[in-house]
Amino acid sequence: MSIKLDIKLAVEGTRFLVYPQPRTLRAFSKPEVVVVSVPPSEIQPGPSDRRMYVVDPQKKRPYGPRTAPPYSGKTSEPLTPARNGHFTHVQPETREFAVAAMYATVRRVLDVWEDYLGKPLQWIFTGDYDRLELLPLVQFENAQAGHGFLEFGYARNAKRGRLNDAYCLNFDVLAHEFGHCMIDSLIGYPQSDTTTSIDYGAFHESSADLVSIVSALHFDSVVKHILDSTKGNLFSKNELSRIGELSESRELRRAFNSLKMSDIGDEPHDRSEPLTGAFFDVFVEVFQKKLVDKGLITADLAQRSTQGIGVDLEDPRFPREFAAAYRGKSSEFKQALLESRDYLGLLLARVWKSLPPDNVGFGDIYKRARKADTIISKGAHRTTIDECFAWREIGVGQLPRTMRIRSIRACRAH
Repeated sequence: MSIKLDIKLAVEGTRFLVYPQPRTLRAFSKPEVVVVSVPPSEIQPGPSDRRMYVVDPQKKRPYGPRTAPPYSGKTSEPLTPARNGHFTHVQPETREFAVAAMYATVRRVLDVWEDYLGKPLQWIFTGDYDRLELLPLVQFENAQAGHGFLEFGYARNAKRGRLNDAYCLNFDVLAHEFGHCMIDSLIGYPQSDTTTSIDYGAFHESSADLVSIVSALHFDSVVKHILDSTKGNLFSKNELSRIGELSESRELRRAFNSLKMSDIGDEPHDRSEPLTGAFFDVFVEVFQKKLVDKGLITADLAQRSTQGIGVDLEDPRFPREFAAAYRGKSSEFKQALLESRDYLGLLLARVWKSLPPDNVGFGDIYKRARKADTIISKGAHRTTIDECFAWREIGVGQLPRTMRIRSIRACRAH
């Protein structure tokens, strides 16, 4: 989402409170205001709007093969806004807060990605349902996206009904599951099992993770925390590269990984990691290029701190050198990060909306990323895409042992 659009929504949209990362993380223990594109005059109790609605079910089991929206069981009263039309009055630690947060998160993520797509997202289920049904606090230990609905339960082995363990309060998990819904709506379903490739499920998981990463970067607190803690060295373990984090020491998957296609098998979540890692690498390297272009770090530091063959990312010099570069330049680093975020969002949006659902392959995704970069940056980052995907053994074969994952030679050319 562009900075200009964000400023416009802050004036015209409806305000909610959301935890940008799990509240158990010390840096994100308090909720923050987010603004969605629906103005107070149009938002309805639920909350609901013309695109989606929340139903707060009581004692609901997850939908299965023989059950589907709309939910017809007993529900709580629809949540209503305050007199000013906003929902920031809803208190944390309450069921009502979970209801409001689920709507706000899904709506916010939709706003972000419709901006990158450059058009409204047309639901894949339009022929069956008018709106997306959102169901928080469902009685199961999972979260899932289905045809016309998103429903969220609790973390595994959680105490029954404990709100702290509710997935509907986890921004990453919400954004991830909505990502599945968005990808289905963009490319459609495969025609049959014979046209469902081995990469299809992995592509879905990777795309959902990337939706979560880019969406989280629209919180100023997340951006500030990442930059303050890493000093701009994003090839390190940090909140940005953890997907669906549930505690300080436990995460579902990490985008920052060194996995290649030869390292993994067919299980979709495992198979997704090299693809997610390739796009994450592109994002970080574009960020480093921008830092070099702006004179914030040297080309030598960017080269030495890049994930690749023979690079020691635990080199103790990196924290010191990045800290020195970051000192007094936090706003410049933030601007470079936001520009890189928007580049990745635009790149992914162009790739996804150009893909057919049948016979999806990682190699084809790589080719479409190269083509998308030609449109977005006039090919400024094509070499970066080539090298990042090659290092992951996607699309262009494995890099020679003597080749670095990235080239700094063009850093000051764009």
